[in-house]
Amino acid sequence: MTESRSGTRSLRAVGVALGILGTGSLMAFSALPASASSLTSILGAYWTSTPTINGNVYLTSASTTFVVPTVNCAGNIRHLGENFGTEEGANAAFIGYIQALVTTECIQTTPSYHFRVAVGTTSFREIGVSPGDTVVASWFYTSSLSEAIVHDLTSGFTWDAVGGAPPLSAPADIGEFDLETASNSARAPAPFGTATFTQSQVNGDYLGFGNTIFAWNLQLGTHGFNITTGPIASDHESFTVTFDKV
Repeated sequence: MTESRSGTRSLRAVGVALGILGTGSLMAFSALPASASSLTSILGAYWTSTPTINGNVYLTSASTTFVVPTVNCAGNIRHLGENFGTEEGANAAFIGYIQALVTTECIQTTPSYHFRVAVGTTSFREIGVSPGDTVVASWFYTSSLSEAIVHDLTSGFTWDAVGGAPPLSAPADIGEFDLETASNSARAPAPFGTATFTQSQVNGDYLGFGNTIFAWNLQLGTHGFNITTGPIASDHESFTVTFDKV
C-alpha cells in the first residue's frame, strides 16, 4: 500500500470520483423517494447505497462534499469522536475497507481535526483540515486496485491511499461514522450540531437514484437516537445529519 500527499490546490479527487469504471457499460438506476427506509445503527448516521444489476452488486465509486462541523468539547471529560465522509461498506470491526474521511474528536476539552484515508487494514492519519473547511471525499476501485482520496478545497491539502481491490462487494456509505477504539469498539460521538453532505454520488450518479438505499440513525443506548439522518433533498444528492446527544 502506498500513500501520497500534496499541498497543491488540485481537483484530481473530483475527477476520479465521477469516472465510471469496470466494463464501460453505464448503470441503470431506478429512482427511490427521499423517504426510503430509515433504520437504526450502532455504526453511525448515514445513507447507504447498494447498486445492483440482475441481483449482483455493481459498485465502483462514491463521492461527497461537506463542510467540516465544529465539535463542542466544553466540559467534556471523555474521549469522544466521529468520522465524516464516505467508505466502502462496514464490517464487524466497525471500519470500511476503503475510507475517505475527516475525523473530529474531543479529547477531554480539546478539539482535534484530521484526515483519515485507508485501503484495507492500513490507514493514514493526516493534517491539513479545520472546522469550516469544504472537503471532497471520494474513493473508487477496479478489479486490481482501490484508491481513497480526501481533498480540502479550503486548505488545499490532498491525501490519498492506494491498495488492492476489496475482497468482497459492500454498500457505499456516505455520512457520519463511529470513531473506533484500539479494541474495535465505538466511541461516543462528539457534539457537532449538523453536517450537510452535497454532491453525493455513487457510480457517478445521484445518491437518490441508487437501486437500494437506506438511511441509518445512530443509537448507542435505549433512550432515543444520538445522531439522525435527514431525507435526501429534491436534488437527489444532498442530506443533513443532526447531532442529538452524546
